Amino acid sequence: MKKQQLAALSLALWLILFAIVMVLLQWSDLELFFTVWFIGILIVVSFIEPHYIRLKYQDNMNYLIAAGAVIFGIIFLQKVIEILTK
Repeated sequence: MKKQQLAALSLALWLILFAIVMVLLQWSDLELFFTVWFIGILIVVSFIEPHYIRLKYQDNMNYLIAAGAVIFGIIFLQKVIEILTK
């Protein structure tokens, strides 16, 4: 099994397990699900990324992480503004 396939499988399992926990606890928070996804993708990428060579898929992963960081920043700012306005 290739590293990319193993990474996709582990991230999918991570999200499925978290989705099951969310259903069992009756949480319906998309922001929390996105945050857990973002943490999972950062962990998976840090484990599969070779340090001495650059592979083609790494550029796509870096774009995905950058987009996730922007969305995470927006969610964070919304939560901060929500707390400050109370």
